[in-house]
Amino acid sequence: MSRKIVIWIAVILMSSFDSFGQIESVPSDSFNFRPLVSLKIVPSALLNFTIPSAQAGVEYRVYKNLYVGHELGYILNDQPYLWRRGLRQMTEARLYLDDFYSTGNQFVGIQFRYWWFRAVDEGNFCRQNCLFTQTMQYQIEQSGIGAAFTYGRKRYIINDKFFFETAISMGRILRKNETDLPSDVELNGFTGVFFDLFGRRDRWENYKKNVVMIHLNFRLGIDIR
Repeated sequence: MSRKIVIWIAVILMSSFDSFGQIESVPSDSFNFRPLVSLKIVPSALLNFTIPSAQAGVEYRVYKNLYVGHELGYILNDQPYLWRRGLRQMTEARLYLDDFYSTGNQFVGIQFRYWWFRAVDEGNFCRQNCLFTQTMQYQIEQSGIGAAFTYGRKRYIINDKFFFETAISMGRILRKNETDLPSDVELNGFTGVFFDLFGRRDRWENYKKNVVMIHLNFRLGIDIR
């Protein structure tokens, strides 16, 4: 009789340990599973055709599935200018739609963006109604500020800590451009054709305009829980 009791106790204990192991191996929607802080790098920021930058950020939990993130980027690519340096900044309030119970989680959010840079460029210009031409180097100061809605998906790839994100953002941005060129300059010759064909007249004109922005973002990161 005692041997049967021992066997039954052993079976019950083994079943309990197995069930406990299964429960622990599956992420739950408890506070312990929700990441407190996420550290990220943004490879897609380097591929931005207009303002590429080396960019990284941090995201932290505010309440339940509501998070706030900040990213800072350094503009280091000179093309298509002779020289360019500046900063990009993004702040996002994000709501995760799932409860972190699986390897993937959708999210929606609103972003506030700002960027600024200084650059040096060169062009062949007409002066004084094209009485003469002059090749000139000039300075540019450009900035933008705006907001966008975003939708994306966060997917874990290693140990439920390492992840990647894909997202699309759409909104508007107020873009301002100022140069130190004289007021009588006009583009001349090949430079004018180049600027017209590739839509880069904004490199030498002074303007302030409100434009639509669409960004595709890709991020890599790690959670700290």
